[in-house]
Amino acid sequence: MADVRFSAPYITLRHALLYNRAVISRIANGGPPEDALRKFNGNIGVIGASAYVDFATADYPKARILQFSTWDETIDALKSEKVDVVYRDEFEIRSVLVRDPAIHVEFGAAVMSDRRSFLGMAICDSCIKLEEFINYFIAQHPRAYSLDDLLTIHYRD
Repeated sequence: MADVRFSAPYITLRHALLYNRAVISRIANGGPPEDALRKFNGNIGVIGASAYVDFATADYPKARILQFSTWDETIDALKSEKVDVVYRDEFEIRSVLVRDPAIHVEFGAAVMSDRRSFLGMAICDSCIKLEEFINYFIAQHPRAYSLDDLLTIHYRD
């Protein structure tokens, strides 16, 4: 595996969960879902070999972390009740809800305001000038996109 360096982040997203409402409601036992999600110890689905494996392991040490090959497989595992919660960034969680609004009936979404993912570009380790250029470009174009902006851009026809 080749070594890489990363550019400065070009976007920052919060971590988020998509969860089975019935399961979390049962665990919450009349309390708010956030309390049940904070101490969740059931099955959490993530994309295998992604940073979210480590995030889920650190954030939910008592949970069973199940890894899937793709995001679609992870969502299918939630729908088929192999997992009770899926963990990723807020863009991908909201994208699921945009693509399939009916899913919101059975599943709820929660954003973790204190956990963030910083997205940057992977650059070859020896490409120092390219890294400088990319970082310069990012610094010169500091537009802060909202999540709604990103979703609009991504889903426009």
